[in-house]
Amino acid sequence: SRADSGDQVPRRPGIQRFVPPGGAPRTPAQCTL
Repeated sequence: SRADSGDQVPRRPGIQRFVPPGGAPRTPAQCTL
């Protein structure tokens, strides 16, 4: 579940909970883009 939550994304701390001005929270894969 942690992978889905983005807790295992060490690239940018806090990016796993990043919510763009658009609204919907993105997945770790989308955030990396």
